[in-house]
Amino acid sequence: MNWETAISQYIDHLTYVERKAKLTQASYLSDLKQVQHYFDSLGVEFDHVDTEAINRFIESETRLKSNASMLRMISSIKGLFHFQSRLDEKRHDPTVTMITIKKTRRYPKTVSTKEIDQLLESKEGGHLDLELTMIDLLYSCGLRVTELVTLKLNQVYLDDGFLRILGKGNKERMLPMGKLTVSNLRHYITTTRSIWIKNKTENVFITPKGKPVSRQYVYTMLVAKEKALGLAHHISPHKLRHSFATSLLNGGADLRVVQELLGHSDISTTQIYTHIEENRLKSAYDKIHPKRKGD
Repeated sequence: MNWETAISQYIDHLTYVERKAKLTQASYLSDLKQVQHYFDSLGVEFDHVDTEAINRFIESETRLKSNASMLRMISSIKGLFHFQSRLDEKRHDPTVTMITIKKTRRYPKTVSTKEIDQLLESKEGGHLDLELTMIDLLYSCGLRVTELVTLKLNQVYLDDGFLRILGKGNKERMLPMGKLTVSNLRHYITTTRSIWIKNKTENVFITPKGKPVSRQYVYTMLVAKEKALGLAHHISPHKLRHSFATSLLNGGADLRVVQELLGHSDISTTQIYTHIEENRLKSAYDKIHPKRKGD
């Protein structure tokens, strides 16, 4: 079997059987194309790859990529060979004994409350209703940027104050909105959007030309806001999502509740925020433990 066939079959499996999100499929495909390019340059076909060869590849890439990128790369490689060995029981899976790398613990980067206020009160930009409403939802509801730009009108329940979100793997979750967020969203939909709408589209967020807002539009808009306000560091949709989770936990929310609101299928994904829980526990301990009083 050649690399093209092996990778194509695996991506089809991710698409139609595991029903992975399009971005996940694209990430795995990108990783595996890099693997293919490496072995093609050495003249090594898919059927002839062994554990030692994979280990050499991992060692060479570790010097160039971040820890997160390498963890995903390893997952992509393991997935490919494990899938092909399941299709053909006679095929040896060389990843069974391949080297692994440890996941480094990184705290998620957030945006300060002061910066959030600056963003939401900003008068910079040409389409304030659209821009401020999107920023509001990214922070107040912790939406992924893809969830934001694909949000449909039938997912918005203004009278009830909820959004029905279809996340990764089409996992559905209901997200509450605060009164101010509801008010901002209602104003945008009934005024700005109704003026801009030209062709029939159910997307909530559209450009002045009536076309659905893209992911790139959101990123570009945030960069422009960041520069106009003179903010110290890069603002991204994911940082706003991290800020949402951090604010909830600092306010006393349970980690499981945050998991549900973020749409994480596994609690291990949400555990990047456990340092907040740990700090809160230490603070509570210091306040109530008799030996700590007066320290």
